[in-house]
Amino acid sequence: MKKWFFIFIACGLMMTACGTTNDTTKETNGEAPAIEEPQDSKDTQREDTNKQDGDTPVSSDDEMMRLPEQLMTYEVEGMKEEQMGFLKQSENQNYSLYVMENYTFSEEEPGKDVISYNNNKDMWMRVELLEDNSDITQIEKDTKAMMEAGFKEATKVDGPKMENFTIKAAYEGQLGDEKGASYLVEGNEQHPPLRLTIFAPTETESYTPFMEMAKTIVQ
Repeated sequence: MKKWFFIFIACGLMMTACGTTNDTTKETNGEAPAIEEPQDSKDTQREDTNKQDGDTPVSSDDEMMRLPEQLMTYEVEGMKEEQMGFLKQSENQNYSLYVMENYTFSEEEPGKDVISYNNNKDMWMRVELLEDNSDITQIEKDTKAMMEAGFKEATKVDGPKMENFTIKAAYEGQLGDEKGASYLVEGNEQHPPLRLTIFAPTETESYTPFMEMAKTIVQ
């Protein structure tokens, strides 16, 4: 299944949903909240602190304290795996994350980034940051429709259980020698809600490496 086919599907669904979710996004993007907020707001204080030359780090700003490299440990099919992760910054969606060796991080289009496996380009994950006030019900409908368009059928499943990373809704599909999954992730203190969509050959045993990288997203 061609990667671009899913890109066109996702774009069409997002245009269809613009009456419910994108209106709010456009209004938000048209403003400059960081400038208009009061000087004593938390965001303004954090921006001011980041500009200071003092030696004391800001504990609330995790991204400021991130190392260029980080050893990532996880399990696949009961086997412990370790890989070095390298800090990457998305200029496309304004967040950072750790990307494991043998994976490539790139921009797909505005509002979407991709992590692909170097040894098999048919294995890749799309990362989308959603607005805090997104209509999750509508996005879930769009996600199901996207998976049905790509795989003819989409099955709602329980997402993987991960510490401090809550999956609110998950859909899987399979067609021929390809399969995929799309996860709606609850926002937390590090990042807003996310949609993660993974595509892989049917023989792929686990999406765990992709999800481990997604766990490190900080905005």
